[in-house]
Amino acid sequence: MQSVLDLDGILRENGIPFDTVGRDDQEGASIGRNRIAKTLLLADVRGYAVAVIPGNHQIDLLALRREFGRSFRLGRPDETERLFPGARPNALPPVGGDPRLETFLDLSLVRLRDVFLETRDPRRLIRIVGESFRALFYGAWCGPISRAANPEARLFQRAARAR
Repeated sequence: MQSVLDLDGILRENGIPFDTVGRDDQEGASIGRNRIAKTLLLADVRGYAVAVIPGNHQIDLLALRREFGRSFRLGRPDETERLFPGARPNALPPVGGDPRLETFLDLSLVRLRDVFLETRDPRRLIRIVGESFRALFYGAWCGPISRAANPEARLFQRAARAR
């Protein structure tokens, strides 16, 4: 079995074609955050799950409750370390973790032509063609579980806390 951090190996093991893109390359620098899948650890009374959403979105816990009937909270750093040892907190692998973890996938990602995944090397991304991405997540729960992050709202919140 592959290490959870060996995303390349996991993709090869599952027959998922991919290529890599450097973040500093011309192509890598132009990739929108909406095309980069980020993985979040979720927890509720039934256990843990992961949510895979666009990089420029935030998880909508209320939408998860409405869509799937689960009352999740975001996983704590200690829980993340226990389930994904050695993973960077902001770059959890979307696949290869505990197979008992349910996966919830944001609907907007399955509509993309190409999806990019974070790797343990912050200088590179893995590109997966949309059809292969959908195959990788076959059987995952899928629905509108995130919303676009509003950077202006975050700036306002920070300014209010500073007062």
